[in-house]
Amino acid sequence: MPFTISAANDLLVEYDAHRWALLLPSAPATPIVEADAQTVRYASAFGIARRLGSLGGLRPDQVSMVVVGYSSEDRNWHLGLMLDAALAQGRGGRWCELAQWPDDEETDAETAGRKLAAVIGRPFRLVTPQSPLGSSTSMPAAPASAYSNTSAGANLGTYTPAPTPAMPPPDYQFGEVTRPLPPQIPVSVADTPVSPAQAAAPEPPLQPLPLTFGEWTAQEILGGMQWSRTSKWRNDQIVRGLFFCVLAPIFAYLSIGALATNFAAVQPLWLPWVGVALALVMLLIGLSSFWAIWGSPITTVDRRIQMLRQTKRGSKKVVQSPFEGLEYVLVSHSITRQQPIDDQLLLAILDVWVHVYSPRRGFLLVCSTDNVEAQLSRKADYSTRHALSLRDTDSLAHHAALHLAQDIGIPAYIEER
Repeated sequence: MPFTISAANDLLVEYDAHRWALLLPSAPATPIVEADAQTVRYASAFGIARRLGSLGGLRPDQVSMVVVGYSSEDRNWHLGLMLDAALAQGRGGRWCELAQWPDDEETDAETAGRKLAAVIGRPFRLVTPQSPLGSSTSMPAAPASAYSNTSAGANLGTYTPAPTPAMPPPDYQFGEVTRPLPPQIPVSVADTPVSPAQAAAPEPPLQPLPLTFGEWTAQEILGGMQWSRTSKWRNDQIVRGLFFCVLAPIFAYLSIGALATNFAAVQPLWLPWVGVALALVMLLIGLSSFWAIWGSPITTVDRRIQMLRQTKRGSKKVVQSPFEGLEYVLVSHSITRQQPIDDQLLLAILDVWVHVYSPRRGFLLVCSTDNVEAQLSRKADYSTRHALSLRDTDSLAHHAALHLAQDIGIPAYIEER
């Protein structure tokens, strides 16, 4: 007799030693997802909604692991499959959610995840908000014969996930994709149109780290890479802040002194008030320079624990996301000046933004900078988002973005704002 577990959105998980199914109680004969040791089958509507196609099934070796994770933002436990890289490239992401539970039903979520992992013979990972950073462990699924109606009691090492924003309830009528990617993203890098010039020209070699561009530097660290503002930028901000913070009280002293003097009033009479206003403006400018240093982000890519982490110099808040929750790097730019080099290339000065995209967190800004010198192909089409190629856009910022994508193991795209 199979065991059952209730899930959110009126779904039911049913399992025994050899079978696992996700179904609607009103239609138990037609499971939404059904798995055994040979295949993970799904309804065609589910496949379309999750960008799995309409073939109706996955092999267990196409599933990297089964994951149950807690989102502190929507206070739910989420059960899903982490798909392999080849399948993820075709659908635009690795995460495929199956079901979710309220925050007080961790045991049911973990049990459902462990039983699914055991049935298909794949690793299981539990992600909890209390887990210490760096203790991530992928545990093999329990043997298929070891079943009970309680959560497995193994003491698993886990890792701390990034906080994730609240997610809308999944549309289990499967009328549309519940977590779509931006429509201009191509289905895969291989499907991106390639110009004749791009096909003929060789790809410039990727320049090694460290790379400095605009106000930023990307450098290699032990087990990964780090993005931060340059020391020159910090020194310039300190000098600027000190200059205006020293000048502001001098202006204020002279202006207030002119107002309080016993001698002839300064003409015109409003001039001292202009000095007071200027003193306030200079004070704000000086303080904003120190605030910019205080709030400057530092983004670290740690390959050892498969984690992207962002902190700020003046804050203890940490924004972090595991690699499997990231889908692509996006480099956006706007052209401020340009001049022709020859009939194939332009020399341009760009404003550049580098983001990392997560379906659950949205876009995480890694850096934004101006005055980046780049060589652009005259034949490149930036009207739509497409795969980043150094043949079309060659700058140190784009080299650094490719390093970032390679370290995480995701594609990189480019667009013009």
